[in-house]
Amino acid sequence: MPCIQIKTNVTVANETAQAVKSQLGQIITCLPEKTEDWLMITLEDNCRMWFRGEDNKPLAIVEVKVFGTSIHRAASEKMTAQVCELFHKQLGVDPKDLYVRYLATPDWGWNGGNCEIAGLSCLAKRWESFIVPTPWSRLPRTGLSSHFGRSWTRPTGAQDPSRQA
Repeated sequence: MPCIQIKTNVTVANETAQAVKSQLGQIITCLPEKTEDWLMITLEDNCRMWFRGEDNKPLAIVEVKVFGTSIHRAASEKMTAQVCELFHKQLGVDPKDLYVRYLATPDWGWNGGNCEIAGLSCLAKRWESFIVPTPWSRLPRTGLSSHFGRSWTRPTGAQDPSRQA
């Protein structure tokens, strides 16, 4: 459930905005377990912006927000390099005039409810009526963890009743 929010003082044509959106959909995969499937992007162009007291050149700030407790350092380094290259090519923003900020939050709402890091996810809560109601079948075994940057495990010392002899 990543979200990329962009503010720039550049006027961005619709064709360019579409190209930026498409390329960010690929770039988000730099972050572990993040894909375009759940990516939301906002782009605000023509913003009043000053950097180092000046407003006479292309500027931008890009905020990358993810559901989770942390951002993988090496992955964010790779992503920053690709974002800087994209914005230089598409918007003419020099990498030295661009900030990229990463934020991880355990508090994220979607579809009328809030997601949780521990326990069932907001997605699992919506889908639990489709799953056989045993204690461990309600925890996703694959798939959902990729959207939340966390692997799902049983509580310490707990046994899966379906595996008992």
